[in-house]
Amino acid sequence: MRFELKLQRMGDSTGLLLPEEVLTRMKLRAGDTVSLRDAGDGSFFMAPTDDEASHLAAESVMRRFPNTLRELS
Repeated sequence: MRFELKLQRMGDSTGLLLPEEVLTRMKLRAGDTVSLRDAGDGSFFMAPTDDEASHLAAESVMRRFPNTLRELS
């Protein structure tokens, strides 16, 4: 499936409106956060931000490097 989307001026920014079908399939709604990742070939990959995974990764870093984080604070 392919969607062509038009960038739109929104105040001092530029926005991209996603069709309802895309929002439904990605399980997104207004106010949700998405991550945009560089695929390395000039294209990008967009996915819902996984807050739980981010939280677990942060906890892992805090457990592995407590002294370093204490020094940095």
